[in-house]
Amino acid sequence: MALRQLPRLDKVAWRGLLVGGFLANGFYMILFLEGMKGVGAAEGAVILATAPLWMAVLSVLGGQERLSWPLGIGAGLAYSGVATVILGGKALGGSTLWGIGLVLASAVVWAWSAVTLRPHFQGRDPLPTYFASFLGASVVLVPYGMLASVNTPFAAITPAGWGALIYLVLIAGILAFVAYYWGLRDCGPVKTAFHQYFIPPTAALVEWLTTGRSLLPIQWLGIGLLFMGVVIGTQRKPAPQTDSDPAL
Repeated sequence: MALRQLPRLDKVAWRGLLVGGFLANGFYMILFLEGMKGVGAAEGAVILATAPLWMAVLSVLGGQERLSWPLGIGAGLAYSGVATVILGGKALGGSTLWGIGLVLASAVVWAWSAVTLRPHFQGRDPLPTYFASFLGASVVLVPYGMLASVNTPFAAITPAGWGALIYLVLIAGILAFVAYYWGLRDCGPVKTAFHQYFIPPTAALVEWLTTGRSLLPIQWLGIGLLFMGVVIGTQRKPAPQTDSDPAL
């Protein structure tokens, strides 16, 4: 394992990774979990799906991406597709203004963390760099988790519950985050964020395949909008022709 890279991180890299980890795995998580206590599942998913939009805005403001029509149109179509898939199949629940505000803040913080972390992943292995960034999250996440753990009846957790926890930690946690940071390093925050739009539709498709619950026509329309938006928003711009290029 490439953990040997960690001692070679300079002070600037350590500072950036700790701040980014604090935002991505610490502050974001607390805002999201507390916000979801006052927000319905469907509304929460739609609000959280604004994260790629915020990521695009912050990347443009930070000079990591250039503002372009394909980026704006693609982001709008992809978000519309996600919202259609989620809201097309679930009833809206009662939400509080406080809960909506916290989930929206979590989406902004997640976007901010991606823009902050991207420069520090350049040329580094995502796995040890991810663990380095997680040290920043532990400052707030460990105390927050300890408070909840004290009141958890561990003896009442079923084998299925433990299996779900293992999956959450290893697959949806470590593996997913490493893959995400890999994309963040090689593709940039905006293109990586665009592919996060696939999460709600993928969940709907898996539910359809495993339980037989059919998707509504409006949800299929949403999936179509999603794919269209991702294709438009992530297309590469043609390289400008120079004088040395052969004449066409």
